[in-house]
Amino acid sequence: MVEHKLTGVVEIDETLVGGKARSGGKGRGHGRGNRRGMTTVLGAVERGGDVRLKVVQNRNRKTLHGFADTHIDAEDIHTDDWAAYDGVGGEGTDHHVINHSADEYVVGDVHTNTIESVWSLFKRSIVGTFHKLSVKHLPAYLDETEWRFNNRDNPYIFRDTLIAVLQSETLGYEKLTAK
Repeated sequence: MVEHKLTGVVEIDETLVGGKARSGGKGRGHGRGNRRGMTTVLGAVERGGDVRLKVVQNRNRKTLHGFADTHIDAEDIHTDDWAAYDGVGGEGTDHHVINHSADEYVVGDVHTNTIESVWSLFKRSIVGTFHKLSVKHLPAYLDETEWRFNNRDNPYIFRDTLIAVLQSETLGYEKLTAK
């Protein structure tokens, strides 16, 4: 299935998955605390539309802009104040920044709350549905989250789920457990 690029107002953000919680202090920001054992996931969501999620090696400018170029053709892009987002979307795109570093979360219609709620749904599914996951299979869990989010308004979800299951390739035990 060919995915269309996200248009209109698109929010981009990244989150960290996995690893062990650090002891002491709070610090939920990406730049603080122990990131060892954590995996970076990028996400973009079209307001009122679909989401795209991807495991990446890092959250540098090249990675973030490459992800945006691949998945987004938007008029407006909303991000947090992470410097690597500067200039995202290129010419013809208005880049709006919300300054989380200054405890700023909404200014008019500029926010990243939609993608933050996608992260909340994903992380809640780890606790409530998936229970435990490995980096090896993280892309499959992200695909599942994407599919659920992108089909949230589908009145034929049960039928479409059955069709998808029946048409999917068999994943043998050997492939599933291979290192």
